[in-house]
Amino acid sequence: MNYLSHFIIDFKPGEHYFNGALILPDIAKRWIKTFHHPNPSPFFTPNQQLLLQGCLSHYARDKQFHASSFFERYQHIANETLRSMPFSENVQRKWFIAHVLTELMIDRAFVKKFPHLVDSFYESLNLIDDIQLSGFLNHYGMTDTNDFFTFFNHFRSVKYIYYYADNNKFLYSLGRIMMRVGLNDFNDEDGQLMLNAITQIESNNLSDGEALLTELKEVFK
Repeated sequence: MNYLSHFIIDFKPGEHYFNGALILPDIAKRWIKTFHHPNPSPFFTPNQQLLLQGCLSHYARDKQFHASSFFERYQHIANETLRSMPFSENVQRKWFIAHVLTELMIDRAFVKKFPHLVDSFYESLNLIDDIQLSGFLNHYGMTDTNDFFTFFNHFRSVKYIYYYADNNKFLYSLGRIMMRVGLNDFNDEDGQLMLNAITQIESNNLSDGEALLTELKEVFK
């Protein structure tokens, strides 16, 4: 699942360390391979215990989500739609793009329908104390947190998830993910085709954020 979906499914009002950690495995994956650990520190503060609980919840939900018929169905729709588009040879690994696009478009539907939950998402991230988080990350092998906090503070301040509702900025976010895994970004023509695909998928299948959330919650019952 993408960031906002993790938050919406599991957030607890007022539990900002738990809520923020729901996305921490994705935010920190450049530095820490996993927060699964047989021996959590006995010296964790209560807030650091909440960080660990949020991370473990993230892993459990991802496993359920990717094994679900819900994800399989929408990924198939995205994959078939992309395969029907006359992209240039510049666009490779459409199955992978469909996987990422499905997760992003679910978040996009939630951003459009529940902007107040995006507010809550960033509120929790901003209320995590850097010293508490740094100590937690140190336990999992991050000896120099400066690089991480440069990234994390930028993520918190830019608040780009709000931009998912904008077509061009949403396309930009998808392109950045592709570039991080070694794929080409879209040229102008392929970008327009991708926007056409997004519009088609959204109008036919992913336009009702409220119904989509109800359906997603069924995955985790």
